[in-house]
Amino acid sequence: LGPEGGRALAAALKTNTTMLALDLSVNDISVGEDDVGSSAHLVESVADHPRLKRADLSNNSIEAVPVECQLRIARADADGRGIAIDLSGNPLSSPPLGHRADPEGLRGYLALLLDEPAAAARVRLMVLGFGGAGKSTFCDALTTPHGDLAGFHASLLPLDRWDAEAVAAWAARL
Repeated sequence: LGPEGGRALAAALKTNTTMLALDLSVNDISVGEDDVGSSAHLVESVADHPRLKRADLSNNSIEAVPVECQLRIARADADGRGIAIDLSGNPLSSPPLGHRADPEGLRGYLALLLDEPAAAARVRLMVLGFGGAGKSTFCDALTTPHGDLAGFHASLLPLDRWDAEAVAAWAARL
């Protein structure tokens, strides 16, 4: 169905307020980049639905659920009016559960997210690996503003734009 199908389903959920269960598993539904954080995001429409109790969105192409939406789902679950959402089998980067995003795994992750809503002020990272793998370059890219990187470092993709695939490719070389 692609991004267009995801947007159409999100719009349809806003008009149908009586649905209790939804099974959209294995439909190749994806969320377009423009949809993340918007009302057109399918998972947000599912989470905001007034009566829906169970939604199976497993085995599609959903890559991310906005953090604000994740927190709304967690708060609703903590208040006893939660919805069982199955996102397993999607290439998720957020929440970082990947194929383990079944209703129980998602509920556990969201409970942890709700318990620690404050951003981390400091993060300690230990980088280990073979010589020449790029450990120092990675640390320089992490700690130096992009405009201040000298020489070939300036051609590097800024770290804040690395996706999971870039981090995995770098980590595989360690």
